[in-house]
Amino acid sequence: MMHYELEFCFPTHPKIILKAFVSAKDEQGAKSKFEEDYPNLVGCEILSVNVYKSERGK
Repeated sequence: MMHYELEFCFPTHPKIILKAFVSAKDEQGAKSKFEEDYPNLVGCEILSVNVYKSERGK
């Protein structure tokens, strides 16, 4: 299981970029998990999906 950071925006406000964090097996799973965990944001455009590496463990 990997941790993913998704950047997304609302179609009507493309200059405001928001982030969400999910855990999934792969990138497609991360997109599905985003839709499942954040049902109010399903209409948003996902701009990028990146593996998230925490800086806290350093």
